[in-house]
Amino acid sequence: KACVKEGWDPAIGESKRSYFWSRGITAGAQRFGFYWSGDIDGTYNDMKYQVKAMQSAGLSGFPYFNHDAGGHVNLTINNDNCYRQWDMAFGSFTPIWKPHGPSHKRWPLQRNATCQGTAKTYITTRYQMLPYIYTYAYKAYSTGVPMVRSMFLEDQDNATAWQKELQYYWGREMLIAPNCSDGNNNVSVWFPKGNWYDFWNDKKYTGDQTINYYAATGVLPAFVREGAIIPMVPFAKSTFFIPKDTLIVHVYTGADGTFQLYEDDGVTEKYRTKNEFRLTDIRYSESSLRVDIGAAKGQFSNAPSQRAYRIVYHGLSATQKMYLSTDEIKSYTKLSDIPANQNGCVWDSQDKLLTVMISAVPVDEYVTVSNISTVNIKKNEKMAKGYKLNVTNNKIAISLSQPEPVCLEIFRLNGHRLYSYSQPAENNRMNYEFPLRMIGLSNGMYLVKIKTGDHLIVQKIMVRR
Repeated sequence: KACVKEGWDPAIGESKRSYFWSRGITAGAQRFGFYWSGDIDGTYNDMKYQVKAMQSAGLSGFPYFNHDAGGHVNLTINNDNCYRQWDMAFGSFTPIWKPHGPSHKRWPLQRNATCQGTAKTYITTRYQMLPYIYTYAYKAYSTGVPMVRSMFLEDQDNATAWQKELQYYWGREMLIAPNCSDGNNNVSVWFPKGNWYDFWNDKKYTGDQTINYYAATGVLPAFVREGAIIPMVPFAKSTFFIPKDTLIVHVYTGADGTFQLYEDDGVTEKYRTKNEFRLTDIRYSESSLRVDIGAAKGQFSNAPSQRAYRIVYHGLSATQKMYLSTDEIKSYTKLSDIPANQNGCVWDSQDKLLTVMISAVPVDEYVTVSNISTVNIKKNEKMAKGYKLNVTNNKIAISLSQPEPVCLEIFRLNGHRLYSYSQPAENNRMNYEFPLRMIGLSNGMYLVKIKTGDHLIVQKIMVRR
């Protein structure tokens, strides 16, 4: 407290964030400090201990636990295999990645080509996953729930969860089971209920079972829950260069899912002193492959005003016709074929990935992508005033204040468009009628959207005939 609240805040202020790092702590240190496990031995037994200690630290109020990945003293095993297994693979899926030590070449470029390849994989993955990691870092700060979660923290009523000390949740959507050995062997992995994807190849596993997972050296056993939404960004060599105007949304199909993305300026204390941050709700509906990206709420310095999206669907067996709201998205053979500033989708038949590219849109507008035509309201479409919509059991009627072109659309409540009709403006015509028998609506609730110019009438209707 003396160093942070009574020292840093008055002296430095909100322009930068403090980082207070210690291995010697006392009661209450959780409020201000980061916990480090000290100068640990470089053995696989110590690697196992770090997996357990990281979970214990989170349960004790230290969500940003870190350790010297690969060990610091007594480096009896810090060979190339250990470097790949511990320093790179396991280390990169911890809150603070620190492959630190006095010797044994921790810098990837001082290692052989195989080690460099492993390092590149995990460095790339770590930087791409920063939106996911940063969101859970904020959740740890705001709720106290750690980034690394013991299995029983999410599955308290399952006796098996209390026995699995060498695996953990990475956030809520991912499961990690580090291989604390030289590799090229089996790792026991327990899956909670639900289906799970292999993070590296999308192979599916049924939940509520324990398997022997073969893990080659340098391959971290990592899995993703079905229904998970994992936000990512294009890789950059520094956080300074990560583009804020592009978001990659990985959707693991099989169940509905939600994710609330957190963003701030990444530098100052204004997220806590002035509530300068942004939240964006992302939802996935399995029934229609529907991804809803909500309007961003909040603001911070240099926040992007618009953003392009790349939505990647995992687990599909075949390509799908996709829509951005009511507009069909054109299909292309490969991503590079999509023209600049255009929407498009690409099916990868080998990896079974469907990628939907959405060109930049304002962040305060909703984005809806699905395999059915859906209703959406754009920012520049204002709810109409001075127009009257009448609905009877036989017809839908609209009265205008002046002659204008009219577009009528009728949707199911799940967003599926059933009917569309357009009528150009006619001299002196201000009344339109649409017989329900002609439209073919059965009894039930529907959503009616009528557009006249840049104005809208959106209304739920009940059909009873």
